Amino acid sequence: MPYWSHSAQPEPWVDTIEAQVPASRSQLPSQFTGSLSPSHSSSHSFAQASSSSHSLYIPPFPPPPLPPPPPVSTFSPPTRAPSLNLSVFKSRSGFPFSASKISKATRSATAWFAEHAARKGSAESIYGDNKKKQRTAELEAIPMATKIRTEEDPRIAIIRARASEAVKSRIQLLLSHDFPDDEYDTVLKECDQICANGGLDLSVVLQDPLIDGRPPVYWAILNRHVTTSRNSDAALHALVLSLLGTGQPLKETTITSIRLACMVTSNNTLLQHLFWHFPALSPLSRSDAMLLSSVGGGDVVDVDEARDGTGTFVARIQIRRFRLRMRVSKLVKVEFVTSDRIWTVTFSVSSQNAAIQSESRWLLSFGLGDHSTSTWVDGDFLVLRPLPSSIESGDTYERIFSLPFGYRPRQLQPGPESAIKMRLDDGPLGPHLLNESLALVDRDGTLHAQFNVRLAQTQFSTLPPSSRFSDGESLISTVRDTRSISTRQSKLAPARSLIFKSRDKRNRKVPDGEKKVYTSLRRGGR
Repeated sequence: MPYWSHSAQPEPWVDTIEAQVPASRSQLPSQFTGSLSPSHSSSHSFAQASSSSHSLYIPPFPPPPLPPPPPVSTFSPPTRAPSLNLSVFKSRSGFPFSASKISKATRSATAWFAEHAARKGSAESIYGDNKKKQRTAELEAIPMATKIRTEEDPRIAIIRARASEAVKSRIQLLLSHDFPDDEYDTVLKECDQICANGGLDLSVVLQDPLIDGRPPVYWAILNRHVTTSRNSDAALHALVLSLLGTGQPLKETTITSIRLACMVTSNNTLLQHLFWHFPALSPLSRSDAMLLSSVGGGDVVDVDEARDGTGTFVARIQIRRFRLRMRVSKLVKVEFVTSDRIWTVTFSVSSQNAAIQSESRWLLSFGLGDHSTSTWVDGDFLVLRPLPSSIESGDTYERIFSLPFGYRPRQLQPGPESAIKMRLDDGPLGPHLLNESLALVDRDGTLHAQFNVRLAQTQFSTLPPSSRFSDGESLISTVRDTRSISTRQSKLAPARSLIFKSRDKRNRKVPDGEKKVYTSLRRGGR
């Protein structure tokens, strides 16, 4: 414990005048007797005690400590503990302890958050009020809009009906008269302006029923052969192309009407032209359309129909990039029109029912399209190879192989279910011919094929005995006959002779030098 020298001033809480020290230890209060050290009771601790007041004197050096006195048990009455100053605790209990340590930045941020919350609450309240007002205005506007619409609908309907009738009357004028080609666009532009003034879409009006539930393009296809005096394809197709070009996109009803019109008129030339220029009409898949876009044209189908009442026709088909399309798309589809029917030819790749899972079968299907009349058919399918142009003879093609439809006429119904199905890769040279041989396609990858078809009246309207297909001309035997037999004709022989020419070679003797030995390309031979 430090001590002060003689010159040191006493602390403010020590009053030199009022401070009095008891003369003896016994004069101290009883509650302090046990707490004071013996040094305070020694005569050396203080100056001479007197009954009068005197200043406190502290010696410069403390006396040596005395041993502690034995504890004295004294009885003292309970006294009241000295009162404590609670003013500090009361002041702290009024405010949180952390409040006294909040920084200025925190107080500013707290004020900003409070102001922001107030503004947000005010904005939400304003937004809610505006939404209620808007909803109320909408509810009040519905009856008014209904009333206005009810008053204006009859007038709008009348305007649109008049515009539609004006357009249809001009289209009927085009269909019933032979106008120059440049007049078509002029009339269609006038119709477009009428539709714009009447709030109509010309493409929709051009596909609406005109007569008997058919659109204008249906009647344009039916009327061109009758009303036009020009023979070029451009003249025959000008109005049809103008109507279809203006009426995009085409509806399903319009597509069906176009196919029906081409079928009724047996206009295969127009149908093939529309297939290439309007993909919505074409049977080509999207992958085939992409593969053919680089060659600048689609498949070619030419049909020669015999007008002798026999129902015979020859369809020559050129399928471009045939092998590539079979490997990529797995399906090649061709359609053509003749004999008032739509005929469908489908080449497909299938692995079903194959002896080896990795083996793919190439199948050919020949049937009728939708809306066609059922019929009995007989005929065969030929794969041809074009002869080199250096040959001076009049020959154009030579036959690679042929497949008959069957031993007797087959009945066909519209749809793929009743189609005639044949396998192309059967026989010893089948897989090699289809996948590798250059004899199947030309150097451009085009397959040249031909269908010789005769329509039969009934199942019993069979061929004469001399013209029937022999039993030996089965699917396999015809494929095995892979010898190139030149047709030796400038044009292909008439359909009747091509179909019913007997090809029975069982009794035919072949010189030893011409005999060929065939071995199966499949594992195990055949």
